[in-house]
Parts: sequence; structure tokens; C-alpha cells
Amino acid sequence: MNDETWKYAYRCWGGLNFVLGIILTILSIFILILMKDDTNFEMISVYLVFLQLGIMMLTIIPTEFFLHKHFTKSKE
Repeated sequence: MNDETWKYAYRCWGGLNFVLGIILTILSIFILILMKDDTNFEMISVYLVFLQLGIMMLTIIPTEFFLHKHFTKSKE
């Protein structure tokens, strides 16, 4: 991989995670406010953290798709 590929991947992945992070933050705060009086508040918090980590890992897939799409068309 060259420097252009890395820069493009960081730009795609960073932008995607920034937008997704804002959405997940708003949703998490909303869920935690709704569940603040629940007896399982701590477990709900832990589930939210692991859900967010899983979603963050899944953002690698669209980044790879964008990389393939961008660099396959630019070489043709």
C-alpha cells in the first residue's frame, strides 16, 4: 500500500466514525436517560458499550468497499 491509499482510508474511516459516533452518542444518552431507574442500569450500560464496539469494528467493511471502488476505477 502506498501513502495515497492510507490517506484515503483514514479519510473514509474517520468521516464514517465521526458521523456514526455522533449518532451513537445521542442514542446512548437517550437510552440511558430512559433506563436510569431500571434495576439493570449497569448491565444496560455494558451492553451499550459492547454494541458500540461491535458497530465500530463493522465500519471497516464499508471502508474496504470504498477503497476497492476508488482505486479500481482510478487504475482503469
